[in-house]
Amino acid sequence: GVEDRCVVDALLTEARRLLYRCQEKQCRCCRKKMNQTPLTLPRFKYRNSLMTNAVIAHYLEGVPVRQIARTLGAGVSAGGLLRQFHYLAKKWVPVLAHLKTEYQESEVRHADETGWRTDGKNGYAWLFCTERLSIFQFGKTRAGSVPLAILGDNVLSGVLIVDRYGGYNKMPCQLQYGYAHLLRDLQGLEKKFPKSKEIKIVVAALAPFFAEAMLLRRKLTDDSAYTLRAKKIQEETLSLCKKQAKASAIQTFQRLILDNQHRLFHWVSNRNIPPDNNRAERELRPTVSARKNTFGSQSQKGAETRSVLMSLFHTAAKRIDKATTMRRWFLSALDALARDPKLDFLQFFRHFDYPPLSVPITFLQIKSWAPQKPCATIPDGELAEWSIAAVLKTVEPKGSRGSNPLLSARYFLAFERIFESSSMFFLVRLAGIFEP
Repeated sequence: GVEDRCVVDALLTEARRLLYRCQEKQCRCCRKKMNQTPLTLPRFKYRNSLMTNAVIAHYLEGVPVRQIARTLGAGVSAGGLLRQFHYLAKKWVPVLAHLKTEYQESEVRHADETGWRTDGKNGYAWLFCTERLSIFQFGKTRAGSVPLAILGDNVLSGVLIVDRYGGYNKMPCQLQYGYAHLLRDLQGLEKKFPKSKEIKIVVAALAPFFAEAMLLRRKLTDDSAYTLRAKKIQEETLSLCKKQAKASAIQTFQRLILDNQHRLFHWVSNRNIPPDNNRAERELRPTVSARKNTFGSQSQKGAETRSVLMSLFHTAAKRIDKATTMRRWFLSALDALARDPKLDFLQFFRHFDYPPLSVPITFLQIKSWAPQKPCATIPDGELAEWSIAAVLKTVEPKGSRGSNPLLSARYFLAFERIFESSSMFFLVRLAGIFEP
């Protein structure tokens, strides 16, 4: 008999060398010669599909570059990957400025920092994030000048959720302290003074309010019920902190709460503001793991490259649902950059515009794309796509008579296009007779 069995398989990740026969053609009108090239970035040998997997593995998943090179096999070196990483970061620096502007306009912002070594010297990794974006900064200092450079000098609306680090005190917006650190410090008093009955009583009374505050947004979906309970928690917390205590540790904690009331209760009136900084702390955990695996950045240039590419990919991860879709999006971005090195990637990044690889393409659709007019009448800016030997290249005519050799024919009668993803190929061919 015959039994059907379904299994899941994956393509091998080993790199392979490909030889392209790049054909050269000449425009009949302007006599300009055009050469085809594989879809790789200028002056680099690694194809865009390989670079997509390498960049995502290193900057999003925290895999060391040398390990990536070993996984891909012969022909791929860590130095070659790093040179291409630096090139991409230089091209996409404008994306950081756009993310900073979007961060400043957000209602709820998070910020946190952790240690990071650069060129063998101690430094810090900063994270500034919202629900829709992440900005990473890898530098030498933990001073307040770093978050101030992100937020700017102008007064901003909304709040910035942080721990109680003093570097945030001069930010041009209101601050909201995270309750997780307060709860941890409060519970630490009981461990530090296990014999004090007063401390045990105060901790048992205050700790449940901090814990309930951090869970209140998920617990109560009704806005009126949330506001009513939030105000009750605020009143009870302040009431307990105003009671005279004998233990000096409790007195210090009470003064901390009373002196920072303006930075502790923004969440009461606005449920969109969480009373914790869990978002930033969770997003920083992969960076901590990468620090242990890679021992930080090997140079200042490497730290700058990491700042740009990690900001790009962690933001993309929030805006694209599936990792496979993000790979397709980034591959299409690299392909567009290979066709046009002067591409404004900010527009590409803003809309996350990736090609619909799984959509079937019909003969009539492709025929409608082909410009049915002579070369001389092709207007500037109109794109034509042509491919020989499985190489796709987009050429934009620069002159009124055009520079694409296929457009120099009176009619566009041949079309070949390959849509490529990490797991499948879609090949469409149309053939006709060229004008003699």
